[in-house]
Amino acid sequence: MTWRSRAARLRRSVALWSHPLRAAGLLVISTVDADRGVLADRMAHAVQRRIGAWRLLRLGLPLFAVPLPSVPRPDVDRLELERRGRLLIARTPIGAFLLVAGSCPQAWLEEAASGGR
Repeated sequence: MTWRSRAARLRRSVALWSHPLRAAGLLVISTVDADRGVLADRMAHAVQRRIGAWRLLRLGLPLFAVPLPSVPRPDVDRLELERRGRLLIARTPIGAFLLVAGSCPQAWLEEAASGGR
């Protein structure tokens, strides 16, 4: 690898890691594994509503899959992502899932299920 390609890779990495939306997304992810309280959950929901799962995914953040059992099993043979407003639905051979970055209110599951195919 040449020094130019290393420098370009480093620039891309710095730009990605210093992105303010990425910092907000990392904060949202911290609400998944521990109870951070009502204020943290409200902030996580606000960030997810404003930024959206698709944008967080494009920033390289992990998303969590919440099963949508009321959505009929998709007839697909690979992963398909469906953007539905601010929601991101993953359709896979084993079922449909709502992709979220943090805690997920019941209303989002109902919204995702109501638009199911």
